[in-house]
Amino acid sequence: MSAESSNLSNIEHRAVIKYFVKKGKTPKEIFEDMVSVLQESAPSYTMVKKWARLFKQGRESCEDDPRPGRPVTVVTEENVRKIEKLVLADRRIKLWQIAEELQISKERVGEIIHEHMNMRKINARWVPKMLTPFDKQRRLQTSTRGSRTEATWEVIARSAVLQDNASVHTARVSRQALKDTGFSEIDHPPYSPVPVPVPSPSPSAHCLFIRYPIHTQEMANALATPQRLRVYMSGSDHLLYNALHDPLTFENA
Repeated sequence: MSAESSNLSNIEHRAVIKYFVKKGKTPKEIFEDMVSVLQESAPSYTMVKKWARLFKQGRESCEDDPRPGRPVTVVTEENVRKIEKLVLADRRIKLWQIAEELQISKERVGEIIHEHMNMRKINARWVPKMLTPFDKQRRLQTSTRGSRTEATWEVIARSAVLQDNASVHTARVSRQALKDTGFSEIDHPPYSPVPVPVPSPSPSAHCLFIRYPIHTQEMANALATPQRLRVYMSGSDHLLYNALHDPLTFENA
């Protein structure tokens, strides 16, 4: 027999073994017969014994049994988006609440939040470890919106306010109070993970208002309406008021 014709596939080897089993031959006899014909391309004795036993037990198929594929994973883009939506809607949401909502295990929820969303929990609140692509997009949108806003400072100062993003400022009551008094909020972009010098954590936020008595009743009254705030600021410090209306004044001061 030529070398080409003796190179049988595994399925063909099993068919030969099956034939000899039905003829009543033992595994040893089958192996010796196949080696004499197929030589180096013959199956091993272990393989002959295995399939001879299976065929003797009643097996008919020469094909391999179907093997289980890769286990289905719940860490999918769809679940990541769903969890991200839930977390952004409520930063204090619990793992078990998300797991119950999406019908997946707490372990997988934690894996998605920590490894794929890159967030961790601080003081019972989910916060990003670093800026995510979502945060970077928000920063870009905030900057773009600012550059396209009405260039007249008087118009901006009349109705818009940029406040801190601490809980007391982002609370529903605080936001509703601003809305009721006629103010429009400017979105606060996500913080950059780059550390800021310790002595002045936010110089641009403090230098403008450091001279103002923020704990006085006068200041509280000034914040009651946008109109009162403008009057208060204009009467308290002309330099600041002019700087808000004309950036060049502040630069030349």
